[in-house]
Amino acid sequence: MRIRIKRREKMILKRAQLRKIKEFVKRKVESNDLWHQLHHIKQTVKLSIALAKKEKADINKCVVAAWLHDIEKNEENNGKNHGTKGAEVAEIFLRK
Repeated sequence: MRIRIKRREKMILKRAQLRKIKEFVKRKVESNDLWHQLHHIKQTVKLSIALAKKEKADINKCVVAAWLHDIEKNEENNGKNHGTKGAEVAEIFLRK
């Protein structure tokens, strides 16, 4: 059984916006453990694009989520609740 999900408008992502996201993420993940630094983020972005194409999802939304997914997985948080904390930080950043 396949679940049907209503498609919303596709997100428009400008190059300047993506550049700002990348710069923000690079700063944030510097203090992450070695397994969750920039190389991991870039691999996740590549996988998110492939999955978005396969599932006919909004590629731009998936790319932004992939870039931001580990921004709070740092030593300060000890990785605990990094998803919730990261979502809060990402929302503040994206609303600017």
